[in-house]
Amino acid sequence: MKSKVVLVTGGSSGIGAATAVAFAREGAKVVIASRNKGKADKTLRKIRNAGGDAIWIKTDVCDSGQVQSLIQQTLDHYGRLDCAFNNAGSGGASGLTAEITEESWNKTMNGYLTSVWLCMKYEIRAMLKARAGSIVNNSSVDGVRGYPFPAGSSYSAAKPHLLASTLLTGCTLWTFDKPLRRAAAALNVLM
Repeated sequence: MKSKVVLVTGGSSGIGAATAVAFAREGAKVVIASRNKGKADKTLRKIRNAGGDAIWIKTDVCDSGQVQSLIQQTLDHYGRLDCAFNNAGSGGASGLTAEITEESWNKTMNGYLTSVWLCMKYEIRAMLKARAGSIVNNSSVDGVRGYPFPAGSSYSAAKPHLLASTLLTGCTLWTFDKPLRRAAAALNVLM
């Protein structure tokens, strides 16, 4: 990972922060994308105190314009994007299928599914220009088994769609478009 440029969405806390620190420890230059500057500052301090190179870019990954700006700022600052870990996620209020509001349903779909699609859309464009890159999308076992509580209807619907979208994206990069396939020879999309 030495000198590779890695983007971690949701990189200011939890799994994202631990991943950002681990990438930096391996020598990567890390871009942390999140909404919370206070939490991001803690992660940046950990990385920089250990001699790592990292920046924070305030981003709501549910907003197409902000995701485009995130990728452009990454390219402007580091010159490329080698790897992305799409980890950010947030949702609306949970509830039973017949009781959840449309607003909560949409917020959860946007936070756990549309956000990852937006990130992949713009990450892939940058990586195809460089003819290389790797994307890892953080999902959940609940994408396979379903959320084990009745109030998880929207979350349980989003996660298997994320798994399917990730698989489809990886397959289509290799299968359907010859120029794209040549450019994607080293582009991996994993879950």
